Amino acid sequence: MKTTERGMSIERLREMFDLDESTGAMRWRARPIHHFKETNSRTAEHAMNRTNSQYAGKVAFTSRHQLGYLRAELGGQLWQAHRVVFALHHGRWPDGDVDHINGDPSDNRPANLRDVPHAINMRNMRLRRNNRSGHPGVRFDESTNKW
Repeated sequence: MKTTERGMSIERLREMFDLDESTGAMRWRARPIHHFKETNSRTAEHAMNRTNSQYAGKVAFTSRHQLGYLRAELGGQLWQAHRVVFALHHGRWPDGDVDHINGDPSDNRPANLRDVPHAINMRNMRLRRNNRSGHPGVRFDESTNKW
């Protein structure tokens, strides 16, 4: 059972986000002072107050990847919303890929997410735009003139 991923613990996630289980949407929580570091130009308290006044209560993970996945930057790293939703809901980080059961990459309801090995996740892909057979993994080989 993975309790941290890239140094992020489930406990820290719970301090940062509120999860709406019915929609998979996350909202920023007012973050505690220990989430912030003091720098030469500002105190940790100043950073906390500024961040909380700007983000607390607002929807998190609003940036959309070109493939439709929701994501956000946390601590200088890009995080995908579906992995964070999975971790918040299950209390552990996924061991493999997080698969969207219905194929919609922006549908992050916990009921639509499952932890699967990469090979299983690839079987649940939508058909590619250039698919002419109507079946995943089947292509026409022009050199032999066969499917």
